[in-house]
Amino acid sequence: GGADTGGVDTGGVEAEATADATATAVATVAVAAATAAERPDGSEMTKSWARFAKAPGARFRSLMVTALRVTVTVVRSRRLDPMSDEAGSRREQSAQRVVAELLRLGPTYIKLGQVASCRPDILPAEYIEQLKVLQDDVPSDDFATVRATIEAELGRPLEQLFLSVQPVPLAAASLGQVHRATLFDGREVVIKVQRPFLKELYDTDLANIRKAATAADLISYVTPGRTAADRRRWRDFADEAKRLLIRELDYLLEASSQTQFRQNMAGEKWLAVPEVVNELTTSKVLTMEYLPGVKITDSAKLAKTAGIDTVKLSGRLAHAYLLQFCRDGFFHTDPHPGNIAVDTAFPGGRILLYDYGQCSSIEPNERSGILSVIKAILASDAGECMKAFDELGVISPRADRSKLQAIIEQNFATGRIGKKSAAGPEGKPEDKASGRGGEADYLQLSSIYTLVFRALAQMGGVGKSLNPNFEFINEVAPFVAEFDGVSFLVTAQLDRLGLRGLRQLFGAPAQLEDIGARLARWEAGSAPLQVRAAELEARLERVEKEGKHRCACFQ
Repeated sequence: GGADTGGVDTGGVEAEATADATATAVATVAVAAATAAERPDGSEMTKSWARFAKAPGARFRSLMVTALRVTVTVVRSRRLDPMSDEAGSRREQSAQRVVAELLRLGPTYIKLGQVASCRPDILPAEYIEQLKVLQDDVPSDDFATVRATIEAELGRPLEQLFLSVQPVPLAAASLGQVHRATLFDGREVVIKVQRPFLKELYDTDLANIRKAATAADLISYVTPGRTAADRRRWRDFADEAKRLLIRELDYLLEASSQTQFRQNMAGEKWLAVPEVVNELTTSKVLTMEYLPGVKITDSAKLAKTAGIDTVKLSGRLAHAYLLQFCRDGFFHTDPHPGNIAVDTAFPGGRILLYDYGQCSSIEPNERSGILSVIKAILASDAGECMKAFDELGVISPRADRSKLQAIIEQNFATGRIGKKSAAGPEGKPEDKASGRGGEADYLQLSSIYTLVFRALAQMGGVGKSLNPNFEFINEVAPFVAEFDGVSFLVTAQLDRLGLRGLRQLFGAPAQLEDIGARLARWEAGSAPLQVRAAELEARLERVEKEGKHRCACFQ
């Protein structure tokens, strides 16, 4: 839900004076109460969610009315100069309506808004600015509701559980809100408390989503050229989304994922994960170490914080996802800015990652396939890219493989894949206008790869906010050696330079070593020596041609 420690400013990182714990707590409550008066009250929002949970029809009608209003605003804005003040004002008003409606409709739609807030490449700046509110500044529930939930879940009065609790939340998002607290042993923690009515809302929304997915599958199935493989494509995605969203409602599962992620990243000192306090954690209350930091997209505060290098941070964020995808097989699927902060505990800046309610696992063959795709892109090798797609099983059975490979080759040649292109991440403007989908028309993604791409899209938006030249593939290139050794990096760069002859010479020692090993096994009688005359002749001709080409490289 994007509301763990919420990207809180590092101004409070330093240890606080503890001479008089009672006086400090009273002062903190007074200041917090004054601040709370300026924040929107979340009680009415929660009541709205409760009404919608019981009346899905009204929920749908409300959504359609807002969509109609936004459409009318967009159509009217197109008559204006897009750079004019009037057009900007209309976009801002429309964005405010969208945010207000998402807040009324509840957590499922707030999450859609969170995803959209990370896509400045497809939405105007006015929408991005308004949607950012959904990352960690959703109106909060009153503290009486929070106290009741904590006491019901942990079975004791609040005063017996914590030395002090701040009644004003540090952050609030779709599923819950976070309050700072102090344990009796002096440890600073945060308490993540779940909002009411979430299960009822999810049941309604997910049922509607599955109906829509079933209809989409039916349309796909009766469309000419479609196959039986398309019959459950969208339903499978809806079922996977349901599994993840329902899982997110159980904070015990989130605590387990957070602990696993912390263990996986224990060796990476440039990334920190809050430690869970298990004895104060239930399915609706999650207590963890307090790790405050500057929100990763707060460029003004990052610039003022000594020791922060945003370019290094963008590279570390990409490195973190390479490790998750290809080493650990366990990744954070929701890296929107509300879930990422930065502190100065590591030179250049340490990444703090929050909210593990939507982690997902990747099977070993899938990890290998993702790494193969990255390697193929780095080498600008369309043939290897096709092999990697086969390994992942993402090429549609109806795809024209030769056309797909030609598209990939063209994308490599034009720089649309593999390096930053002049047209930006979305390709050439004429491609967007014409609706050409490129390689996407030939691929079908399972739900896990959809989550991978969603994570990459959100992480990419964060990366570009830190470094305008951020490209995931380029950032992870130096770290691929961790998996395949430095030889891959050398050969990939030779391919990029068009020096395949040198690449083959570079690989010759390994080939000779393999031949030697085979001969040793043959001499020991453990393997037969098979020679086919036609194949041998063809290989000798190829060796002769390659030899002439290699000699030419040095002339």
